[in-house]
Parts: sequence; structure tokens; C-alpha cells
Amino acid sequence: MILGNVIRVALRSLFANKLRMALTMLGIIIGVGAVIAMLALGTGAREAAVARFEAMGTNLLTLRNQWGRARRQFLSIQEWHVIEGYTQYVEMVAPEAFSSVRVRAGSNNQDGRISGTTPEYFIVRNVEVEFGRPFDQLEYLQNADVCVIGSQVAEDLFGGQDPINQSIYAGTRRLRVIGVARAKGEGWQSPDEWIFAPLGTVMNRIIGQDYLDNIHIRCRSYGIIPEAQAALTDLMRRTRGLTPDEEDNFRFFSPTEIIEEIKQSVAIFQALLGGVAALSLLVGGIGIMNIMLVTVTERTREIGIRKALGARRRDILVQFLIESIVVSVAGGALGILLGWGIASALDHFVEQFDTMITAGSIILAVTCSTAIGLIFGIYPARSAAQLDPIEALRHE
Repeated sequence: MILGNVIRVALRSLFANKLRMALTMLGIIIGVGAVIAMLALGTGAREAAVARFEAMGTNLLTLRNQWGRARRQFLSIQEWHVIEGYTQYVEMVAPEAFSSVRVRAGSNNQDGRISGTTPEYFIVRNVEVEFGRPFDQLEYLQNADVCVIGSQVAEDLFGGQDPINQSIYAGTRRLRVIGVARAKGEGWQSPDEWIFAPLGTVMNRIIGQDYLDNIHIRCRSYGIIPEAQAALTDLMRRTRGLTPDEEDNFRFFSPTEIIEEIKQSVAIFQALLGGVAALSLLVGGIGIMNIMLVTVTERTREIGIRKALGARRRDILVQFLIESIVVSVAGGALGILLGWGIASALDHFVEQFDTMITAGSIILAVTCSTAIGLIFGIYPARSAAQLDPIEALRHE
């Protein structure tokens, strides 16, 4: 019996009882659908979060104060200029002093956050100005009363009106809006809900402080960030006069750290969800084995006739294995469609969910369904192949 005939007989036997085949596939359909949907949800969440952080710049280091057991010390203007001169690793530096502040425009007012910085900030932090322009070097040096506002601030204070050249009050200080930052969505220090003004304007006239909260450092490339961080750490320790036994009273922070943490967290999340989906596949595999064993019992006399007519053990084994694999693969294909549909529905109807179906997840689903058909079909197929033809012919 050639392979083509074996496959044809196997398919005919399966479609002879369509309801049984459909119920047998159900466990595989649910399991594969769950795998596809969960992987799509996890991958989408990871990619969306990573994209938000990467939008802030991947070759970025941010220097902050770190207190606790270490000697307390604020970031100073002098330290900013020291880092700015360390051109071996540093391409550009932007200082920042920020605070919460009451913001008002006309009859609209709300709590907001204001950042005092330099024109370099918009390059270092990859903040694009969609409407208007950023403040320039002259306005920075003159401590001009101008500002760039985030997209959400513009929406909250001005609604659909054009905010350019309109006035807002940050605390009691009147600022003229000269630009609106392009929306970036939620993320690490997203500009959407911030107001940006010249450093001196904010430090001297709005929040009244003489120290910096952050120093943002744009490194020359993404690949040198670890080396740059080590060198800048040594520079800061020498600048602050820390002895070898004293802890750092500052901290370098990079979006790449958060990106790696996100990837690790999502990987754990996907593994847990995958484990739950794997249980569904296991149940589906057991269902296939059970039905195939019943099928072998029902078709014992048929097996005896085939053997009497010259079918070898290998032919019987292949026939029942093919039946098992066809059920499993067909269930896997329907499961892929189910998972795709669930993922698309979540992406379309639930705003909080971002889903992404990858070729890898589909390949994994097909591989798993094929493997289940093969693994759980071996025992029933062997049982059928090993039947004694005389005893099988006597079976009623």
C-alpha cells in the first residue's frame, strides 16, 4: 500500500464521522487559540512599551541625585559644565530643573509640571515641536518668559484653539507659548503633560531654586553607554570629592535599563500564559489519544481485513498516525484563526491592549499542534499495527 493510498484512506476514515472529529479538535483549537492570543498580547505590550521609551532616545543617560546613606548633595550648574566638557563620550548635555506648578490660561487652570532647561534639551530628549518652535539660545540667555507646552497641556488649556502666542500663567509668572511638542503618549517623562521654559526663567522666577534636578546626557552612540556611564561615574566621584569607601550620592539612569526590564517582565508573563495554554493543548492531546483508541477498537475487523490483504504493520501505523496528525493540524489551523480573531478584537475594541501576531508565534502553534498529533497518536497507532490479523478478523 503506497503512501498516497494510506493518506487517502486515513482522510476518508476521519470524514466518515465529522462530529467526532470536530469534538476531538476542540481542545487543540482552544489551546492553540490561547497560545496565539497570549503571545500576541504579550508581544504587543512589550513592543508598545519599548517604542515609548525608545522615542525618548536610546543613547541617553540621565544623571540624578541619590540620597539615603550617602552624603546628600544637589546637582550643581558647575557639574553640568564639567560633564559638558567631557567630549570623549558626551555629544550634548541638557540640564533640567523642574517642579509642580499651578497652570492657568483664561478660565482654565490645573496642576502641571514645568521644566527649566536649555535649547539642547529638545535634541537630547528627542522632543519634537509640532507647532511653532522651541526657544532659542538668545531667549535662554535672556531668561525670556516663553515656553513650549506638551500636546496634552495644549488640549487641556486651549481645547481646539491655536495656543501659539497665547499666554499662560505658571504660578504667578506669565509665559508666552511659542511651541507645542508633538505627542508621544505615555512613557518615561513623556513631554505631553509638561511645560518647557528657559532654565533661568524657571529656576529664578517660578520655582526659586539654585540647583538642578537632572542632567540629561546624549552619548555619542548607543554602544558606548556602559563605558560612558563608568567614565562619568568616576568623573562625578572626583568632582564631588568622594572617598573610595563612600557610596555614590548620584545615579545614572538610562531608558535602556527600563527597556530590558520590560522585556524580561513580558517574557515571564508570556511564559506563565504559555504554561496555561500548554495545559489546554495537553488536554487536547489526551482527547486525540482517547478518540483514536476508540477508533482502533471500532475498526479492529477492518484492520484485520487490511492485514489479510497484504497491509504491513508500517502501513497500519502510518494510517493511524496520519489520522491523528490531520486532526491535530486541522485543529491547530482553526486555533490560529481563533487566536488571530481574539487578538484583533482586543486590539480594536480595548484601548489599553496592543497586540502583535508574529510569524514565530504561528510557527510555534503549527509545530505544537503537529507534535501533539504525532506524540499522542503513536500509542493508538502502535496498538492498531500490532493487532494479530486472525484475532482482528474474529472481532465482532
